[in-house]
Amino acid sequence: MRFIGFAAEETGLPGSHHHARTHAAALRKARFMLNCDTPALGRPPGLALHRCPKAAPYLALLAREMETDLVC
Repeated sequence: MRFIGFAAEETGLPGSHHHARTHAAALRKARFMLNCDTPALGRPPGLALHRCPKAAPYLALLAREMETDLVC
């Protein structure tokens, strides 16, 4: 699992493009990617995904395992 943060991507995605070029072979093996645009401390804390009803059972499992709120 990889957590990657890119800042100031509004200036042409230089960090994202560099990462994609540098790790092209590994990225082809990726099975899931979650893009969090402007993540911030929210109320209530947790992760909210919208319009994804098929993900609800899996998110419920993850929420129990991570002991946090994941809302779909």
